[in-house]
Amino acid sequence: MTLPALIDALPDWIRALMPWQELAIPCAGSDGPHAEHCRRFLKAADAALESAFLDGEDIASLVHGRAGIVDVVLQHAWSGLGLDGDSLALVAVGGYGRAELHPGSDVDLLILTGKTLDQGTQRGLSDFLTLLWDLGLLIGHSVRTVDQCVEQAATDVTVATNLMETRSLRGNPDLLAAVRERTSPAHIWPSREFFEEKLKERRRRYVRYGESAYKLEPNVKEGPGGLRDIQMVGWIAKRHLGASSLHELVGHGF
Repeated sequence: MTLPALIDALPDWIRALMPWQELAIPCAGSDGPHAEHCRRFLKAADAALESAFLDGEDIASLVHGRAGIVDVVLQHAWSGLGLDGDSLALVAVGGYGRAELHPGSDVDLLILTGKTLDQGTQRGLSDFLTLLWDLGLLIGHSVRTVDQCVEQAATDVTVATNLMETRSLRGNPDLLAAVRERTSPAHIWPSREFFEEKLKERRRRYVRYGESAYKLEPNVKEGPGGLRDIQMVGWIAKRHLGASSLHELVGHGF
């Protein structure tokens, strides 16, 4: 997908915030993405989103909008560095996988590979990740084969949970489809086992964060009754009912 097509796929209100064509097209030159132009692009995007926030724009629209903006930069950089092909896939994970991105959030990525990487591809991936750090994005990443994803998910419920919230950004979508199928409840962590393990995980988390919501400075994400508990309810329900999003749970009467 070309850069104009990526931008055109975003909601109208996001495209109306800023001069997309002027800022984004210089992101890619004949020799690949230019960090200076991409950095200016992201800075202008953040300023536009902040202005929209102060004007009372809906928060859900803003966090989805910022994810869309980062999507454009990542996909364009990936292609500009010659990483498109059948042997690789760039996948958004976690909150970013849900297309929810706050201004200070990590951008969590999974790079899936279908075969052993040659030196040229390894250099391309290194350049890609270095560029993202240079742009000031907080990148969390892993590079795994499909088999490695399945092996780790089978022994670690946190990995299995992360793989439930993924989006294919660029590359071969069949690689992510294979991971999703092989890490589904039909193969690992059926809903009852998943539920029980998530409860154990929650108990361990509560111990780390003081086992009380009644603290002077509670951790509103990881502490009792915080955001992570709300997310856990969603993960368990989605795993049990075979839903891929919270919205789908409505159709199940949940």
